Amino acid sequence: MNKLDTSNPNNYKYETKHLEIHILGGMKTNKLETLRITLSVQKPKQHNVLRHNIDLYNDNQVEKFTRKIAERLEIGTSVTSSAVVALLRRKETNDINSEVKQGIRQLSPSCCNFFCEIGFQRP
Repeated sequence: MNKLDTSNPNNYKYETKHLEIHILGGMKTNKLETLRITLSVQKPKQHNVLRHNIDLYNDNQVEKFTRKIAERLEIGTSVTSSAVVALLRRKETNDINSEVKQGIRQLSPSCCNFFCEIGFQRP
């Protein structure tokens, strides 16, 4: 059920079985050493929302934030931690796939066909 909706670039939505996470203002990827975003976290179909500005590449901030989510939303830290880590991995995978698609566009038709045959979607 974990799905990342990037249809609105200013409000990405990531849903798990236990949490709904919104990335407010989208993600800026111009700095590789940091991933500073504003998150809105809540249980599905609940009104208690936790908003926080965080650098997802800063382990200390992520650890404190997952504890804060668990405490405020009354949910286990393992659930919150796995949701945040899965969101980060999903975001990184989307970035890699986007970069690969950009690279495939610049390849010859035969190279492009090769990458499509091994599982990459045609740009």
